Amino acid sequence: MKKIFCIIVCIMVLCALLIVPSHAQEQEPQHLVVLGDSIAAGHGVMLEQSYAWLLARSKGLDLNNLAFDGNSSMFLRWDIVLDTYLREAVADADVIIVSIGGNDFLLAEGLDGFRPLVVRAMLGDHSFMQPIWEAFEERFAVIIAEIRTLNPNAMLIVQTVYNSAIQLPTLRRTFATGVGGINTIIYDYLEQYLDAFYIADIYSAFDNRSGLIARDMIHPSGMGHAIIAHVLSDVISGTETPLPYSNTIVDVLAFISSLILWLIDFVLFRIGVWLLFLLGLLSKVHLRKRS
Repeated sequence: MKKIFCIIVCIMVLCALLIVPSHAQEQEPQHLVVLGDSIAAGHGVMLEQSYAWLLARSKGLDLNNLAFDGNSSMFLRWDIVLDTYLREAVADADVIIVSIGGNDFLLAEGLDGFRPLVVRAMLGDHSFMQPIWEAFEERFAVIIAEIRTLNPNAMLIVQTVYNSAIQLPTLRRTFATGVGGINTIIYDYLEQYLDAFYIADIYSAFDNRSGLIARDMIHPSGMGHAIIAHVLSDVISGTETPLPYSNTIVDVLAFISSLILWLIDFVLFRIGVWLLFLLGLLSKVHLRKRS
C-alpha cells in the first residue's frame, strides 16, 4: 500500500514539474518588433501617445521599437542585411510591423531638392516619381524576403503610407500620386507572394479625416497615432471595428483648422505663382534693355 502511495505521489510531482514550465511559457509576453521611419518612431508625440506603445500595451506585447527618423527603404534594406542586433530582434519576434516608403517620396532629393519637384508635379509633370517607385519596389522586395528568411512564422504587418497633405488642396493630388505608387507596390507584392504579410491600410483610415496630421503637416497627431494603433490591433485580432473618431468638438476644431490652412495654402500658392510670373517678365524686360 505504501509503495502504491509513493508511486502516486511521484506521478503527481512529475506532472507538476511538467505542467509548471508549460504554464509559465504560455504566460510569457510575445515580442513586437517595429521597423521603419519617424511615423513608427513616434516623432512629435510623447512615448505614451505613439501607436507602437499603444498597441503593445493593449495587446500585452513586449515592444522593441527599432524605427528612427529619416529612415527609408534604402536604409532599411541595408539594416535588415547587415545590422546584427536588428536581425536577431526580427528572428525572435512574434509580431513585426513595417512602416516604410514615405521618406522615399518625401526625401527623394532632400527637402530643398524636393520642393522644386513638388512644383513640377503640381504643374502635371510626374516623371520624377517613376525612378522613386522603381527603387522602392526593388528594396521592398529585399526587405520582405530577408524578414521572411529570418523569421518565417512571425505575423508580419506592412502599413500603407497615408497622404499627409490631406488638408492642403494644392498638394493633396501630388502627394496622393506619390504615396499611391508606393502603396500599389505593396499591394502588388502581396498579390504575387500570397500570405507574405498582412496589410494595415493606414491610407484609407486617414483619407478624408481631419485632425490626424500634426502641425508639421507630415507626422501623425496624437489622434492619428490612436487611429494607426486601432487599425493594427484589428489586423492582429482579425477583426474590423469602427475607428475611434467620434469626438464632435475635436471634429469641429479640426475642420476649422483645416479650413484656415486651406485658405492660407490657396492664397499663398496663387501669390507665389503670380510672383514667379512677374519675375519672369521682369527678367525678360531687363535682358531686352541690356541687349
